[in-house]
Amino acid sequence: MKTPYEYQQTAIDLGNTRNMLLCDECGLGKTLVAIEICRERTITSGFGPSLIVAPKRTVPQWLSELAEQGIEACRISNHDLVTPQSDTIYITHYEALVAQHKHLGRFDWATVVADEAHRIKNRQALRTRAVKSIRARRRIALT
Repeated sequence: MKTPYEYQQTAIDLGNTRNMLLCDECGLGKTLVAIEICRERTITSGFGPSLIVAPKRTVPQWLSELAEQGIEACRISNHDLVTPQSDTIYITHYEALVAQHKHLGRFDWATVVADEAHRIKNRQALRTRAVKSIRARRRIALT
């Protein structure tokens, strides 16, 4: 299990209290920050399930990082109709979110993390509308 550096802990603390856009350089640990925010809000504090949305090619990396932090996440694919459990972190990719946004949008998420959030830029795009349709008390965008 990785221990966050001081600057990462500052970002974690901020992310637990407000929505945030985290745009650090590559290699500074944005993934760890997002995972720790989800852990605090979902597993430790019990605010409800968290959803991580990432590009399809990075989902295996996210699952590996979650496992390294001792978290077993539930993966959602294009056809999985899950009913989120309050103490679980879920991960999906943007294409699956577009396919399932009506279903996933019915639930109250404690936290939604959008990895590579620069992909959400055109208000008319299906991807943007799908992300915006998800109800969440906390939104974290990584880019």
